[in-house]
Amino acid sequence: MAKRLVLLFAVALLAVPLLAAVPSSGMEPGAMETRAPAVTERYEMMPFENGTLLIPMDSMQADRLSVFGMIHALLRNDTQLHRLITPPEQFIRTRNRPAGANYSGGPFLVTEFNETLMDEMRNKFQNVTVDYVSELFISSKVYSVKKATSILLITGMYDWGRTHTLLDRMSIPYYKTTTTVVAGRPEMMLDYDLIIDDSKGWAADWESASNPNQVQKVVQLTGMMRTAVNGGKHMIFTDIAMKDMVMAFPKYMTIV
Repeated sequence: MAKRLVLLFAVALLAVPLLAAVPSSGMEPGAMETRAPAVTERYEMMPFENGTLLIPMDSMQADRLSVFGMIHALLRNDTQLHRLITPPEQFIRTRNRPAGANYSGGPFLVTEFNETLMDEMRNKFQNVTVDYVSELFISSKVYSVKKATSILLITGMYDWGRTHTLLDRMSIPYYKTTTTVVAGRPEMMLDYDLIIDDSKGWAADWESASNPNQVQKVVQLTGMMRTAVNGGKHMIFTDIAMKDMVMAFPKYMTIV
């Protein structure tokens, strides 16, 4: 049970790649995610006026899981968000905290939003904390999030990883397929922004590959994984599927 909770929490942290950031930021530390090499950060300087919607992402957020679902839903409804890069923490005065508070964790701000849509979001994500800026402030470390990431969830014959449970809990849509389907058409990975190789992946088949056809299939799959990552896609490997990561990216990870 503890192992499963750690896994789900790790994937929740990796919900950030579910939000296609513009510009792209570097990879967060952790063995479960592989992506293209980090680019030089290019942040915007932006003013945020009274009435700007604020979504906390630290201890001031009551539901630190469902909040990712709300953000994803806003992006799917053509609402642009701006994320403050921390550290340092940003001091912000809000309606609920008129004396001000330091916000960490990369809070999201929405400068232009549809009130009807926000009412729908509040009704759907009732436990998510939402506040409003009450005094103008300026941040020099802002990046814009313009679209919700499309997700490919790859499972084996038995759904061991159960990552779909987490995505469903966050109300984040995804396309679910199997290792067999992807093995037959590995290029489909290029159609998605985030590829999740859910436990148990292909590892068992790869380790027993002996005939030329099996070996060629391994080469094609691992090659397509590298192509996807080099093209700016994100990949997440869960549990025993991390063995797939070792085979696709042998210089970046070793399982002891």
